[in-house]
Amino acid sequence: MTVLSNYLFPLGYNASDLPQKFTYPFYYQPHPSSILASEQLMQHLLIDPILSQEFTSGSPQSIGKMFGVLVVQDSQQRLYYLRAYSGKLAGSNHLAGFVPPVFDMLTQGSFFIEGQQYLQQLSAQISQATLCPSYIAATKAYAQAVEQYEQHLQQKREQMIAAKKIRKLKRQQVQQLGDPKQIKDVGIQMSRESVEAKKAFQLWQQAQQQQIAQQEKQLSQFSNQINQLKTQRKAFSNQLQQRLFDNYKFVDANGNYAAIDTLFKDSLTGKPPAGAGECAAVKLLQFAYLNQLKPIALAEFWWGQSPKSEIRRHKQYYPACIGKCKPILGHMLQGLAVDEDPLLTNPAEKKVLEYIYEDDHLVVVNKPAGLLSVPGKHIKDSVFNRVLAKFPNAEGAVLLHRLDMATSGIMILALTKSAHLHLQKQFLDRTIKKSYLAIVEGQVPTKSGEVNLPLRGDPDDRPRQLVCFDYGKPARSLYRVIEYQQQNTKLWLEPYTGRTHQLRMHCAHKLGLNTPIKGDSLYGLKSDRLYLHAHTLTITHPDSKQRITFEAKCEF
Repeated sequence: MTVLSNYLFPLGYNASDLPQKFTYPFYYQPHPSSILASEQLMQHLLIDPILSQEFTSGSPQSIGKMFGVLVVQDSQQRLYYLRAYSGKLAGSNHLAGFVPPVFDMLTQGSFFIEGQQYLQQLSAQISQATLCPSYIAATKAYAQAVEQYEQHLQQKREQMIAAKKIRKLKRQQVQQLGDPKQIKDVGIQMSRESVEAKKAFQLWQQAQQQQIAQQEKQLSQFSNQINQLKTQRKAFSNQLQQRLFDNYKFVDANGNYAAIDTLFKDSLTGKPPAGAGECAAVKLLQFAYLNQLKPIALAEFWWGQSPKSEIRRHKQYYPACIGKCKPILGHMLQGLAVDEDPLLTNPAEKKVLEYIYEDDHLVVVNKPAGLLSVPGKHIKDSVFNRVLAKFPNAEGAVLLHRLDMATSGIMILALTKSAHLHLQKQFLDRTIKKSYLAIVEGQVPTKSGEVNLPLRGDPDDRPRQLVCFDYGKPARSLYRVIEYQQQNTKLWLEPYTGRTHQLRMHCAHKLGLNTPIKGDSLYGLKSDRLYLHAHTLTITHPDSKQRITFEAKCEF
């Protein structure tokens, strides 16, 4: 039985200063009330005898974890906050003072535990069957029979082709002699040899195929058993997964429930990713709704060591992930007054697009921070649309490359098809040179160097990127310190490759410069802007064939 008081922590905060709307969880600045709650939780993590050992700095066993707090009001308008962590912690789904999971699949004796044990038994039987000496011998014998047949088949065909050529040559030679009887006799003999050769080949082929069929029959005695076990395992796994989905039901502010598989039916994969429903924000809202608590403000922060692939910094606040949480939270927030998504408003609506250079072939612009390169789903204002409005007779695709919405600086666009093809080839051949200016948070220890970290997209949290040495695409960036500032460093950056968020990742990741770009809301801390500017661009002009360097004035 849930004792509510075990999960409610008083929050000494002025109730008159609470937000009017709930936190938009995918892009937010934490409200002061949730910051106060987070700081209290952080203090608890430092002194808790069990959890403090989990996060001991520098320890090989040290971990990192996403925590969340939810500021709530009860029916008497008293202010509290709830605590949660994503996934498991200290090997448990239940820790004192933290809200429980939406569904605990790890309860002793639960259908999931028993189902996992049964799947393990089936896997063990499959493994045992595939390692059986008789099965291995039958597999080897069948493979050898097939291999020998294919080798001899090719030899037989070559022999038949050679014999056919000889018979043809004999016919030609006898025809040159002109003796009708001899021509007839040789023709009959050659036809007989041809028929006998085909018959012999067919008999040989039948014998070989019978031998292969016998080997296959012996093998099937084992493979049928293995396939049956695999089919049984797959069917049971699907049933277990569906039963698990049926138990993951999420409630919204109106009291309406939805199962997890229905919430993800329109996603890219059509099914929930691993770990969906286990995030802190989801646990917090579910617990609040079920206990008649009014959600006021939410915050999630990272505590401990950063993962190897992602960028997560100790004590830093992060939005909820898109891939795992958006379908669920999109349902759970229904009936609740929520802040507007700031990404639906155009921050560059009144900003001017500066034209640096233009001729009959191309145009070069200085994009302001906040302006999209191409039209988005909700915001249509972009460099692409503005340039087309000014040059309505532009031909072809026009756009050659992009800058992130938050990045300012130089972009080049083609006005003719031929110019586009010429410049596109330069991008592909990497003969176009680009340089950037950036201000990073912290002191870069070396004055120059390069970063080589392969990158790929994060399927669970787009558009974030991951460092991945197994499947990532090669990414290389050069850097040079321009000046050291009080808390920051101003850098010159040159990307040799052009991966998504390459410079942002290479600056922020602990295996890179370990200094996020100032104002990077994805990989660092949000500020008045992202301090990244595309400064110069060097091309070979598609018409004059002259090398030209363009420069865009920097705003910082």
